[in-house]
Amino acid sequence: MRACGYKADVALATCGTRYKGNLVDLAHCAGTHKIDKPTTSLAHCAGGHDHKKKGSTALAHCAGGHDHKKKGTKATNLMELPEDFVPVRFAAAKTFDESMREEIAKEQDDVNFVFMNALSDKYSSCDVAQVGGRDVLTVSSVDDPRLDSLASQHTLCMVYCAHEKCDAAKNFYNAHKEAIDDVCTLGSVYLKGGAKEMLTLDDVQLANNEECAIVLG
Repeated sequence: MRACGYKADVALATCGTRYKGNLVDLAHCAGTHKIDKPTTSLAHCAGGHDHKKKGSTALAHCAGGHDHKKKGTKATNLMELPEDFVPVRFAAAKTFDESMREEIAKEQDDVNFVFMNALSDKYSSCDVAQVGGRDVLTVSSVDDPRLDSLASQHTLCMVYCAHEKCDAAKNFYNAHKEAIDDVCTLGSVYLKGGAKEMLTLDDVQLANNEECAIVLG
């Protein structure tokens, strides 16, 4: 089965057809429907919904049992992933793309987004606090107790360090690969631009932007 996302910077799964994706294709696309507008597919789309509808996102085949429009509701069942779904690990993204940031900022019942700051405690001010006004979780250790509940859920992780020439993110992933893969069930993305790029993005708020800029130099 060939790689998905022919024009994408990040293809995190396999695709059974010639699918024109955006920055992130996170799952197997069955190819039984047409997607005219770039969207983020986090899993197998079983069809039955309109991709052209404004604001729609194919996150997965939803098992149902909850109202997607109702704020704060949780799915009674996790979204169904195809049997051949294989998350690609540590896929490099040259930039923290706008479409990715918009996806993270949405209210989503079935997907967790976790940032992993690979830098030392000196750089805790560079933890990601919000994306698009939505609070997000950032950890700097795979032993963080807040990760304990995520292994049984669908989680996408964003690993980053200081800037594009920084090796800390790669070293962090290599040193903790098994633990990260256990938690990041949908896959992991390496944000190459790191904290320096995030400081330039208006819709990304770090723990302390000014302090982060100082420690990064």
